Amino acid sequence: MAVRPKDERLSSPSVPREEAIVNDVVDKIERARSLLTSGQEQKAAEILGEVVGATDDPDLLRQIHELAVEGHERAGGFQKVHWRELMIDSEARLEHPVA
Repeated sequence: MAVRPKDERLSSPSVPREEAIVNDVVDKIERARSLLTSGQEQKAAEILGEVVGATDDPDLLRQIHELAVEGHERAGGFQKVHWRELMIDSEARLEHPVA
């Protein structure tokens, strides 16, 4: 079975839209994790900021929160604010899921 490129997964009729969105969120979380590990904190924070509102899945929100905590611990100065916002957003979505 051939693997479709990421951009095709979002528009493919064989992949339900909800599943494609989850796949995209998972891909972006992994990309952010990789960027954070390689010292590209700003780009990682931007990616996580894009996806925090795109999922209600508790496991994905916990992953986002864990990465935000890690980024906050590594950050200095003003960057801590952005990471703190991600922590707050992910905590709020975990505590009060959208119905």
